[in-house]
Amino acid sequence: MASGATRAAFVLASIASALPASSFAAEEPIPKDEPAPPPPRDYFLAPPKRGTWALLDAYTAGLQASLEHRHVIAREDYAAVTPRLNALGSLGFGEISAHTDVRFLFFAVGVSGGFRRVWRTYAFEPGFEGTRDVRTDIDDRKAFTTEHWGYGEARVRMALPVHDNVLFVGNAAARYEDCPDNSYDWLHTTMHDRGVLFRYDATVFFKSPGFGAIGPTARVMDLPRANGRELEAAGGFTFGRRLGLLPNDIFLANVLARPGDASFGFQILRMPVYALLVYRVQVAL
Repeated sequence: MASGATRAAFVLASIASALPASSFAAEEPIPKDEPAPPPPRDYFLAPPKRGTWALLDAYTAGLQASLEHRHVIAREDYAAVTPRLNALGSLGFGEISAHTDVRFLFFAVGVSGGFRRVWRTYAFEPGFEGTRDVRTDIDDRKAFTTEHWGYGEARVRMALPVHDNVLFVGNAAARYEDCPDNSYDWLHTTMHDRGVLFRYDATVFFKSPGFGAIGPTARVMDLPRANGRELEAAGGFTFGRRLGLLPNDIFLANVLARPGDASFGFQILRMPVYALLVYRVQVAL
């Protein structure tokens, strides 16, 4: 049960793409004789702190390590340029990639490129449906193949504060995957052909400094399939919270479902469900 991390990323577009920024007023300085309070539980929705950071992720059935530099322009809630390098390994694949995001107030644009080696590749003849049951059978027989290919992505993002406790986040991306036709995409847990896919996802976060943030999520994809194109919609929720087990940590859950779709989702769940669970620790360098 693995997923890529670029929403952020990934997922997370990478996983960093899934942790959007919003604008907050500057905090009052803390007197020197008083310890600084811990970050609020929903701090991952605030503008990221400047500097160079190492990001370490444990997610579903994989690990990811990233290095990024946040070059802040004027102030953290105004604008920033963030290049990032990352490597990950999971149950289904491993990859190395590079990303750059530029943020100005509520808007951001970004590009990504990477190389993926998929050691559990499920690719089928045209017209054959690669369902979860079929993929489970391939796993049982260890009949999968190992393939590799490159990919690239361009994206735009908006994080709009609607209220002190409500944040709307929308992401749109165009992504090229040089994968085999009619093959399983571990990142999006769906089947598609080689070519360009378009993805739009949106979340309305209800957030609180003492609780974290949670809200409904919708994702719509325009996919190359069967020598044509098909629309695919999924719905679910996203939840994020600072756990406080380590400094600057985050727990993120993104769950999407497509009832009645025999091909969508992780076959290990035996349900049409995409489930990305991430525990991230950020370390300032």
